Amino acid sequence: QPADAAGFEALQPSVFLDFAIPEAPVHVLEAVRGLVNARGQVLGWSIQQLFMPYCQQVIERRAREIEIVRRYLRESFDVLIAKSDGLLMDYEHKQSTGKDMRVKIAEEERRNADLRRRKAERLARAEREALISLSEPRIVGVAAIIPHDGASKEQEMGESADMRRDDAIERAAIEYVMNYERQHHRQPEDLSELKLPYDIRSTDAQGMTRYIEVKGRAGVGGVELSEREWLTAENMGDDYWLYIVAEAKTNPTLSIIRNPVRCLPNDAIIKRTRYHILPEIWQDVSGKGFTDE
Repeated sequence: QPADAAGFEALQPSVFLDFAIPEAPVHVLEAVRGLVNARGQVLGWSIQQLFMPYCQQVIERRAREIEIVRRYLRESFDVLIAKSDGLLMDYEHKQSTGKDMRVKIAEEERRNADLRRRKAERLARAEREALISLSEPRIVGVAAIIPHDGASKEQEMGESADMRRDDAIERAAIEYVMNYERQHHRQPEDLSELKLPYDIRSTDAQGMTRYIEVKGRAGVGGVELSEREWLTAENMGDDYWLYIVAEAKTNPTLSIIRNPVRCLPNDAIIKRTRYHILPEIWQDVSGKGFTDE
């Protein structure tokens, strides 16, 4: 729950990777205290918005899986039972011609009955496995993300007003990148609202996918990658792209860095709880190592 909002929103737990643990005791905001005490409200919202939709997905997935199992069981047992029925008919025909087939008939009747019993049991078990039992969710912990008082220190380390997030600039940058991707015959998907460690997933005609983190600047300044974004860039390698849009609202210019963890020099990155990349560095490595025709 944002401190300045009345509602709740769902976030990935990995967002906590983007923040540092306080070195000293901090003052607990009243909004946090209220949230801790509002257990019923939190559970009610989570049941309606998270738990029930998730359960519905599980139920639908389980139903599809059980239908596959049910069809396989019926087909498999029906083949075996049909074969057994055929043997019984053959044995009974031979019995009618005077041959003594009583032992064979008795054995096959037992086998036939066993197949039918096993079929019924396996189908019944599949039906039971289709049932989903629900238990009440519980709160396992409460964490708060609060502002720190290190503004002056951040300024000393190179952060300026240009580094502060501006939603309008970020939106302009994302729209610019979306248009750029379309112009280059890729199919971009805006995922920025999901708060993933990348903003756009863009796929070309050959099925190659770019996972693009977009950074928009009002002018030409440094950019920052969060801990999650940096770790994701490490894991994805050449599939992770950093698109920096300078002067996003006035005269947008795009700089592209493929695999920023590999391309950016370590000694040029200021590592705090985020990875601060100076403008002269990202401008220098932009466009290296790939062609974007």
